[in-house]
Amino acid sequence: MKFVVRDDIYSKKTDDVWLVLDQSKSAYFELNEVAGEIWEELQTPVTLEKIAHKIATLYKVDYVSALQDVQEFVQTHLKGKLLQQVK
Repeated sequence: MKFVVRDDIYSKKTDDVWLVLDQSKSAYFELNEVAGEIWEELQTPVTLEKIAHKIATLYKVDYVSALQDVQEFVQTHLKGKLLQQVK
């Protein structure tokens, strides 16, 4: 199963920060470093496992913990309609 940022969500990386704009809700927010890495991977369809491997390697954490964090991030943003599931 793969996930991706919805086409109608505007986001841009400036320096080390991702800025995300949800125009339908007139809301914007910044992502911290780890969340930004996850968001960057989600710019193209990707599996949670692939993201977790990258996070585990970058931040020297165990894969299971990284996967749990990635799953939580994706579930939160699926509910907020910022992400979508793709085949």
